[in-house]
Amino acid sequence: MSDTEGAPNRMGHLFAQIVGASAVGTILMAAAPLSAQTFPLGSGEHVGSASRDVRVDAAPELYQGATAAATEAPLAGTGASGALVITPTFDSSITSDPNSAAIQVMINNAIAIYEARFNDPITVSILFRYLTTAPDGSALPSGVLATSTYVLYAIPWNTYITDLNADVTTTNDTTANASLPGGALSTNILPSSADGRAVGLNTPPAMFADGSVGVGGPYDGIVTLNSSQPFTFTRPPAAGMYDALRTTEHEMDEVLGLGSGINTFSDLRPQDLFSWSAPGTRNLASSGSRYVSINGGTTNIVDFNQNPNGDFGDWLSGSCPQGNPYVQNAFSCANQASDVTQTSPEGINLDVIGYDLIIGPTPTPALTPTATGTSLATPAPTLTESPPSPLTPTPTPTPGCGDMPEAGCRTPAVPGKATLALKDNPDDAKDALAWRWSKGAVTAKAEFGDPTTATAYDLCIYDATPALILSASIPPGGLCGTLSVKPCWKATRHGFVYANKLLTPDGVQQLTLTEGLLDGKAKITAKGKGVNLDMPPLPLTPPLRVQLKSTAGVCWEATYNAPTKNDAGQFKARSD
Repeated sequence: MSDTEGAPNRMGHLFAQIVGASAVGTILMAAAPLSAQTFPLGSGEHVGSASRDVRVDAAPELYQGATAAATEAPLAGTGASGALVITPTFDSSITSDPNSAAIQVMINNAIAIYEARFNDPITVSILFRYLTTAPDGSALPSGVLATSTYVLYAIPWNTYITDLNADVTTTNDTTANASLPGGALSTNILPSSADGRAVGLNTPPAMFADGSVGVGGPYDGIVTLNSSQPFTFTRPPAAGMYDALRTTEHEMDEVLGLGSGINTFSDLRPQDLFSWSAPGTRNLASSGSRYVSINGGTTNIVDFNQNPNGDFGDWLSGSCPQGNPYVQNAFSCANQASDVTQTSPEGINLDVIGYDLIIGPTPTPALTPTATGTSLATPAPTLTESPPSPLTPTPTPTPGCGDMPEAGCRTPAVPGKATLALKDNPDDAKDALAWRWSKGAVTAKAEFGDPTTATAYDLCIYDATPALILSASIPPGGLCGTLSVKPCWKATRHGFVYANKLLTPDGVQQLTLTEGLLDGKAKITAKGKGVNLDMPPLPLTPPLRVQLKSTAGVCWEATYNAPTKNDAGQFKARSD
């Protein structure tokens, strides 16, 4: 059966309420801006579509034998070593279901896949439901597999693009950012709350359990699996059954930030930045062919769906069984399973819209047969308490940068693999720094010291004189946060991650330290922004020498002789 046959009318449409962004489609309600936030707030909805190529005699979920067992089928995951944390809340429709344990295992396994893939030091909160109704109580139409409802923010074009450009952690990012348009294609960009935080914006959760948004809303989004559909919660999916894990990943992708604004908003979603019809030719319409490309249309990664019965942000889907049953296909087939991977279209898309994809092999994720989410007894909206007062890292004396560069610092093992980007804006709040030290010399985790308790860091930039032109301290330990308070530093399997949205004391927002036991494997990423970042006047006099020094006695550096951009607004370069 073709993917265009038998699709329900609501499938795949994105409904939204956005303040400050005109929607082309249906406006559900107007959400007042949050007084505590900088950006207008709203919400969107995605509906996952079934192809209807499913046996009419498929067993209901209660009789699938889907019990929680320690021997879950292997996933395509590559490890749980990233900094991303996804916190599930299980609605009473799950906790009271006869197969509650199996459903929770499936959801936790989906979470493990994302936490293994991405290194963003953010926490994403999702409410999971298993019902035949949407969060607002309306019935799900026939044929709907699942829905996701999520928070959206209207971010001014230049603000979002600036932060996206500063969020370079992979070669995908470098390539994709080079293809961004020179001028605005819409007034705003509409990222999800989770995606906004992934690029460093102030876009906190704001959704209640009924799908409404407002002050104190604890969720970034809500995922609802249609309990009337024949799902299997273990793999491989039985004949005529839909793979619940694949469906859950699809809707989690939407909460994280995938989706399109085409035919729904006058503004674009982040994913629309990479929509092409030919090399050098963008297509932001629902007519003609469109495909995902991160190099200006030269390489077609995957075709976008252009069927109006499906989401224009999903992938083009063939008839069942599909040759490429990707997670984000607009229409899902029974009997087929897939996952988000480092090289799948979903993994690449999430990477280039702001998530920090972990490149390279990592350990297999541990799959748990027990639920770790919070049970929600009654899925009714509740107001949260006022957030605690923000805390800042505890200042600790550090050796500082010094007037001259330090000798003997470790360098990249491969030329050209360390990048530096500086942006100096007339508005100091928009100043930004991004330094990525890749393919580095051998560094064991122990050599980073223990920044969770004692080891301090200083990021230092010297010009050709040599003179110190920028310094930023990263103290050890401490508590950071705006709406929630948590440790600034987190130990990971292969290193440490620092995250401080308060940007104190010197504007550093993130520092990621990743060990490498062979030459070319160690990595360090630093990001800074805002008025606390003491940006030097641009242009600069190369060569620049960037050093990261630690009180553990080790330092890392890269030298930049030939910038690709060096003017009054930006400095960009690859290392020698």
